[in-house]
Amino acid sequence: MIPEFIACSLVENEAGSNGGGGIYFEDCGVKVVSSIVWDNKAGVQTNYAAQIRDAGSGSANVDYSCVKNIPNPGTDGNIDDDPDFLDPTGADADTLNDFWLKKDSPCIDASDSTDLPSGVTDDLAESTRRIDDPCTTDTGTGTPTYVDMGTYEYDRCFGVQIACDPANPLDCDSNSEVDLCEIDLMPGLDMDANGGLDSCQPAIVHGAANTSFAAHAYGGYVDPRRESNNGVDFNESIEEITIVFTESVYGLAGANQSLQIGDFEIGSTGGTAPTITAVDSSNNPTVSILLSGPLPVQEWTTIEANVSSNATGYAIVEIEANNGDAGVGVDEPDRVDIGFLPCDVNQNQACDVFDLLKLSQYIQGSATPPMGVVLDYTDINRNGSLDPFDVLSLRQLLDGVSPATQVWLGVTMASGRP
Repeated sequence: MIPEFIACSLVENEAGSNGGGGIYFEDCGVKVVSSIVWDNKAGVQTNYAAQIRDAGSGSANVDYSCVKNIPNPGTDGNIDDDPDFLDPTGADADTLNDFWLKKDSPCIDASDSTDLPSGVTDDLAESTRRIDDPCTTDTGTGTPTYVDMGTYEYDRCFGVQIACDPANPLDCDSNSEVDLCEIDLMPGLDMDANGGLDSCQPAIVHGAANTSFAAHAYGGYVDPRRESNNGVDFNESIEEITIVFTESVYGLAGANQSLQIGDFEIGSTGGTAPTITAVDSSNNPTVSILLSGPLPVQEWTTIEANVSSNATGYAIVEIEANNGDAGVGVDEPDRVDIGFLPCDVNQNQACDVFDLLKLSQYIQGSATPPMGVVLDYTDINRNGSLDPFDVLSLRQLLDGVSPATQVWLGVTMASGRP
């Protein structure tokens, strides 16, 4: 009986100048099937004899294996392409994953499963053997044709944060393309890097055409309306935020249950952010959030949603970069940023005379608001209508005349949009 190497990985071993750093035999035969024999050395040599060395009259029968510098690659299913190990230099602290295969390895779905015993159901890492990678064309043989070369089976679902079964890969958008494969080609389709298409996860819809901020909140809005009705107290501000999601969502209470206060977080760039006192999700996916008091002036207030889809269970898209923040001035799928600066009609985050000009343009109909409706930027006295008193209210804010609490001309936001 000749020695057999079936689904083995023989890597980075060293031998003397006689060769056979990977496999050395003399006057006998040896069988190598579905294995990886790579980067072994004989002295300083890494040629084929350094990988597999017959020191006598025997012969090696090598099939469907990845062997460095093997003669006639492409014959009998053999390849000499780099197996593309995950961490061959051991750069990370995990020594168990060094010779796992990466997603583009030529060893995936490329072996001969005929000699793999039926009782072998796991690989060396105790992960499932015989996984058909949905994004790799099978080049192996036997039944099945998709066992991987080497000791470890590649599992594209490893590390995926959503439900994932490689035997039944998801196609959540029903476009006849496996989601994981689409993400592999275009990583931008999975901004939160959870393994699912962002388009199939719930997200906040930032505003809608011809719809007020009060009815449908959008990120980046700076409330330019007055802060007080008595010249003393900061007692006027947005105190209810209506968020619209792309689909019906749930939170801590579970699927198809009402959303709770704990499903949202609120914070500000400075000052004291109000608390959330109530959440009304009776019109889900339109959700109203009640606040305990005014937003802090000259600051940005952010409301973040921690919810999941009632249809799929997928969590809301949360940008992976910068601790969940996509960057300055960007509308994000899981949060809404709202500023408060009385008299900032032109939304440049500063109070100046150009705000009077912009108010005049809105009144005359010669300007169109960047988002929402005209009243979002012109109802300075918060009476629900556009009238001459709004011009008076804006002048009072700029000059610091009651009911303004101070002179707002020249005041800016304390920080940029988060």
